[in-house]
Amino acid sequence: MPCQPLYPITPLLKLPIMTQYLLNATAIWLLSLLLFELLLKKEAFHSYNRFYLISTLLLGIFLPLWQWSDNTVISGSGIAGKPINNTIQIKEQVSTSIASQHYIIDWSVYAGYIYLAGVIVSIILLIAAIVKLLTFYYKGKRTKEGAWTVIETGKHHTPFSIFNFVFVESKAQYTAEQWKIILTHEQLHSMAFHFADMLLMQLARIVFWFHPLVYVYQKRLSLVHEYQADGAGAAKAKQYGIFLIEQSMLQHAPVIAHSFNYSPIKSRIIMLSKKSSSITKSKMLLAVPLTLVCLLLFTKSGFSAKFEKQGNIVKYEGNTIELKKGIRDTTVTVNSKTGKNDTAIAVREPYPIKLNGEKIFTMYDSNIKMKYHESAEFVSSKYAESILEYLLNNLTKEVEKLDDGGYRLGINNVVLDQKGKIVYYEYSGVVTASDTIPDEKLPKANKAVSDEVGRKIGSLLNNYPARNPAHLNGTGVPFLLYYAPEFLNIFTVKNHKLVSI
Repeated sequence: MPCQPLYPITPLLKLPIMTQYLLNATAIWLLSLLLFELLLKKEAFHSYNRFYLISTLLLGIFLPLWQWSDNTVISGSGIAGKPINNTIQIKEQVSTSIASQHYIIDWSVYAGYIYLAGVIVSIILLIAAIVKLLTFYYKGKRTKEGAWTVIETGKHHTPFSIFNFVFVESKAQYTAEQWKIILTHEQLHSMAFHFADMLLMQLARIVFWFHPLVYVYQKRLSLVHEYQADGAGAAKAKQYGIFLIEQSMLQHAPVIAHSFNYSPIKSRIIMLSKKSSSITKSKMLLAVPLTLVCLLLFTKSGFSAKFEKQGNIVKYEGNTIELKKGIRDTTVTVNSKTGKNDTAIAVREPYPIKLNGEKIFTMYDSNIKMKYHESAEFVSSKYAESILEYLLNNLTKEVEKLDDGGYRLGINNVVLDQKGKIVYYEYSGVVTASDTIPDEKLPKANKAVSDEVGRKIGSLLNNYPARNPAHLNGTGVPFLLYYAPEFLNIFTVKNHKLVSI
């Protein structure tokens, strides 16, 4: 069959991976904001508070992506025996069965579209704010005042600034002292590079538009900015406070600018004369244990458990798997081309029979049903096909390092728990494969690439979507995928590009 490009049908978002990431990010942000509210919010070390908010926001974004320990690769040889003739007929039968069945909808596709729609809306809102600023600039009256360009818009709004541009309704509405306060206030914003923080927050709001804690971060950070800039009026706190109250009645600035009347006004007035004692500065040290806690609990491998094997007992990711000694199977099939019987002999390595003390069922258990009451045999083969698709979509960069030829991912004994989540698997490497050449005559796959693929497979399978759980009389049960994937996972590399056969 001629080689065709591989056009993967994958979800826009891998929901379990994203769910785990969001849970970790949310935990980091929630813990950080809770400590900020309890210990730092009312203190006057504003520069540290600014650093704390920015650093913990970034910590929540990037730390859950960090894998600080190597992925565990569970080694196993899968099917050790070799067919006496070939298994092409078996592969054809399974492939035909799958092609004739209905594909189960993956709702993560729709979740991806919803997410992209939110991103687009957020970008449009940001563009609208920029357009509003540009409209003020080009339609307003512009004058130079030292390093500042003053734009009098004639619109009813609070004074605000961006870079060295100050936007006011009209200079004439302010006294000389008030005008000095405004310029000094906005100059402190500029000198502290607050615009960089605001740009970061706008990017965070686009990427995490759905997350309420991002908006909490923005409000807290904007208030800290105002505390820092309010230092301009600390010497005359009473007069400055009155001026703040007057400005609070005006319309706020666009989201990417510094608004003079940012609320809450009461907190800003109190903070004008607030002094933090040297003892309270010890609270600043909380960032150290906070970082350590987040590092231990909320990274990709924070809860990972190592692979341990003693005899026929394997412990992995908090689960205990009992293995049974392998058996020798003989399969006889009719060759569709020759009409003769093809005999295949395979010896299975020890395979899982119990998960945490519960029996692991297989597709040969007649009472086992899967999602939508479909047969376990069909769903398990379909599941194996989706596993291959998922892996290849995420391993393209690695497998394209292989020389041209046909290959198979040596993955076997995949165990699903009662919720349909992969909790155990065995990996024997990337092996060369062909429909026409016996396996024993095929060259070995590149070992370095095979090992690299194995390390990544560990993380990918641990985060594979839980679905199609096996159930017995309505109760979820552990399930062993024999086709995980055995006959369905041949892929081809041509000119260092991944293609299908």
